[in-house]
Amino acid sequence: MSVNVFIQARMSSARFPGKVLAPLHGEPLVLHLIERVRQAHGVNRVVVLTSTEPSDLPLASYLEKIGCAVFRGDLENVFLRFQSALEQYPCDYFVRLSADSPLMNADLLSDMVAHAQSGDYDFISNVQSKMFPKGQSVEIVNSDLFLSVDADALTPAQQEHVMPYFYEADINKLFIDNVVNQRDINTCVDTIEDLRAIESGAISFDYQGTVRGA
Repeated sequence: MSVNVFIQARMSSARFPGKVLAPLHGEPLVLHLIERVRQAHGVNRVVVLTSTEPSDLPLASYLEKIGCAVFRGDLENVFLRFQSALEQYPCDYFVRLSADSPLMNADLLSDMVAHAQSGDYDFISNVQSKMFPKGQSVEIVNSDLFLSVDADALTPAQQEHVMPYFYEADINKLFIDNVVNQRDINTCVDTIEDLRAIESGAISFDYQGTVRGA
């Protein structure tokens, strides 16, 4: 059962423009996430999905330089961008991650990928319970199911945020809970202050395992 990781990224963040290439311990933010994903078990390929906008050219160029697969697609209809990426990088399931999550835990990702590899579920998420830190969100969907959805028929919010459609769909879903509630921890970079907090070492996430949710 093949599983790709698709990292959603763009340079045009409203609150922190260019943050995905902002330096963290001397290396671009996005590289920290890529390296953590590469440590996870069961991942076939890591691809960064960005847009065809000129503002995202520096990101695409950097990714090509470090040998990371990159796909450029629609800026606004992100759902369509993911569908187009699937045609170029086919797999049985794919994981959606956000590029502003440099502290993504490889063990958490490995555990959730293992559920996908069982082939028992259409959609797997640890977002529903809101017990994981911000910046540790993992969503996995069956690729055939994803490709079967008419992206143009979705609402603008569904197109932009990609996965909301599947939380409401009548499909076989698995929601993962954290062993403890760590929602008060923020491992995501939304602002320059978040970046500085992570770089200072003030932010950490001690992964203790997962349990099957409802």
